[in-house]
Amino acid sequence: MCCFVEYVDYVTNPDIKPLLHYKPSELSLAVDQRSDELLGGAEIDAAELAEAHYILGCRTALQGEWQISLDHFLAAIKLDRSVRDDGGRLGALDIFNVLGQEHEITREYQRKLSSLLF
Repeated sequence: MCCFVEYVDYVTNPDIKPLLHYKPSELSLAVDQRSDELLGGAEIDAAELAEAHYILGCRTALQGEWQISLDHFLAAIKLDRSVRDDGGRLGALDIFNVLGQEHEITREYQRKLSSLLF
């Protein structure tokens, strides 16, 4: 089973659920602008934002939005690789396996993942 399927258990989290409708490019801006509203006045740290990106990566992967999903997984890795026991990397690898090693998206994002990790 792909690791991104587990996101279903987390979409009811009251701290994360309000973030799920944002596109990747809007997420950071939305968090900055609405952190008080979304999290009851609490500041969002890198781990929480990485968690949100991980969940959005899962959600978009299930919708077949591979590039958007990979962007979220890479953002999660960049913010906090330890989220979900390296879930961002594992989610990206799952997508690579679904698409196949010869797919253009796989090749592009394998390079991005490698540069991020090493």
